[in-house]
Amino acid sequence: MRTKLSIITLCLIGMAAYGQGLSVRSIDLDEYAAVGTRITITGTVANSGSAAIEGCDLLYIANGDTSAVMHLDRSISANGFVGFTHNVPYMPSAAGTLSVTVVAFNPGGDASAQAASLTVSIPVYDMSKAVTRNVLLEQFTTMSCGYCPGGHDRIHQALNGRNDVVWVCHHSGFNTDSLTIDVSTAILTLYGGNTWAPAMTLDRTRIDESQPGCVMNVASSVNTIKQQINKAVNVPCFVEIEIGNVSLSSSDSAQVLRATVSGRFSATLDIARPRVNLFLIEDSIIGRQSGASGSYRHDYVIRHCASSNWGDGNVIHSTEEGSTFSKNYTIPLQPKYRLRNCRLVAFVSNYSINDINDRRVYNATQSRSIPQMLLGIGDVPDNQEVAVFPNPASHQLFVDSDSEIEELALCDISGRVVLSVKHAAGNTHTLNVSSLPSGLYMLRIRSASGTSVQKVVIAR
Repeated sequence: MRTKLSIITLCLIGMAAYGQGLSVRSIDLDEYAAVGTRITITGTVANSGSAAIEGCDLLYIANGDTSAVMHLDRSISANGFVGFTHNVPYMPSAAGTLSVTVVAFNPGGDASAQAASLTVSIPVYDMSKAVTRNVLLEQFTTMSCGYCPGGHDRIHQALNGRNDVVWVCHHSGFNTDSLTIDVSTAILTLYGGNTWAPAMTLDRTRIDESQPGCVMNVASSVNTIKQQINKAVNVPCFVEIEIGNVSLSSSDSAQVLRATVSGRFSATLDIARPRVNLFLIEDSIIGRQSGASGSYRHDYVIRHCASSNWGDGNVIHSTEEGSTFSKNYTIPLQPKYRLRNCRLVAFVSNYSINDINDRRVYNATQSRSIPQMLLGIGDVPDNQEVAVFPNPASHQLFVDSDSEIEELALCDISGRVVLSVKHAAGNTHTLNVSSLPSGLYMLRIRSASGTSVQKVVIAR
């Protein structure tokens, strides 16, 4: 049964400092609570005095509801502390914020001593409104890090069989390399001090209490990494996010990718500074790597940050239940990008200017490969030297080559060149075929590794 404190007692608690060295040292609650689910109030009380305190009384106030008094029948040594578990659980009845105040009084039976108290707050969620969640795993790795291949392998083993984690790699943490971009340098502030690699963060939340920031060393065992991932995945999610309207356009001087990031809040969330983030990542980049023999395959590499480094703050105007958001992005593509190996990663996060441990990621998503997103086609084989898509094509034909493209020529069935591009620098190029009649064509691709010919169908 719960009881109500008298006004006099409440006033005493409101004025409380420390009574005879007694204090409430901690209140140990889960990261969140669920509506209709009982939670147990636990924590520690401490004695900063020079003599032992022979027990005390405890109660808690949870959003105005006051528990029955519990007597802690334990001796608290001088400069020591003891744990407690209150014998009356609490059940939140509504979503919002749960504020719990634990009051310790009557130290050693001294009713005249002032009470001591501590207050903590956690969110309360209505689990019926939860949506599918993906955890953002950001790995810190560089080509000069001899331990990074092992760290990468341990993460890979920990993620075996999972499809609820979005993995991206910052080439920073242990110096920088040719794959480092500005956002990966900026994100290093999550360490809270000295940086190292291999390392990772999950949803930019604090994992290792021994570290000042939210970055975890991945030199630990696979099981330890797996446990942390399981913990992150189990946090309920109430914001949906998706990537759509993907298109590719080009001119004589540049090629750009366009995409829309949108979403919806399924429940009201308390996010002080919500941000929308968008990365372009690339797999299968072959390069050197300390700690690995021969050529090394770099995956999940962040190639471009389309948003600001810590996300765009002018997109989400409300985090109330049912509110939506949307932003169109334009990503300039460099010739070195292999589009068939590229994907987009979007996520919603908070950004605290002063607290690096208050930059939580609330949900993340990743697209299929760019060719698949463009027209919904199937996988492009990794062992194919030149990828031409879509096929059949209606308006644009995209070419992605392992080697730098030197010339493209599209011929009709009589062998006549109907469209050509010379000095087509880069590994990717776009042909506008919207003015050509439907039919069968042959595309000749001349690159640094030789010449290849592929059949192309134009159909409308």
